[in-house]
Amino acid sequence: MSDLVLGTAQWGSAYGITNTHGRSDDGDVVGMVAEAERAGVTAMDTALAYGDAQVRIAPFAERFWISTKVAGAGDVAEQVGTCLEQLQVTRLDAVMLHDWDALDEARRLAAVRVLGELAADGVIERIGVSTYGESGVETAIDVFASAESTLGIVQVPANAIDRRFDGSASLSQLTAQGCVVQVRSVFLQGFLVGTGG
Repeated sequence: MSDLVLGTAQWGSAYGITNTHGRSDDGDVVGMVAEAERAGVTAMDTALAYGDAQVRIAPFAERFWISTKVAGAGDVAEQVGTCLEQLQVTRLDAVMLHDWDALDEARRLAAVRVLGELAADGVIERIGVSTYGESGVETAIDVFASAESTLGIVQVPANAIDRRFDGSASLSQLTAQGCVVQVRSVFLQGFLVGTGG
């Protein structure tokens, strides 16, 4: 997996505070994939909540390491099945709980147990969470330990303005254990680079 990850939120919706273009058209998608491959990017990030983004990724899925996200508040196993179907793959590289910070303790544990079972069955390589703060990471460490599951990927925000995870002891601990730490919102949806693409 490359250090850079191609985000796909705009593949399925008019995502982004500076987005004046709307949802990416087919030509844009093909161009982004070609440019990513030229630049050596081998990973994509998506989510079930990104409209039809996963369906649009499917033709390229075998060429990239893909992380996706599902809602822990829903039927986790069913959502994972939908991801497999939309991406047209037989196993998933990484699945995160998209709504980790909004889940109560019981729902967190239940969702992690389902993901853990799917990982044990070989359906998912890495399981984890998408969270916004240090407390979310710390809670994930505790819940995954309680569920006897390996926390294999964590997605957090970071950019030139948002430095809340600088010096994070929890992230350092996780990376030392082989957990993938994926950073999102590096350009604040284009705000920091002034583009509306």
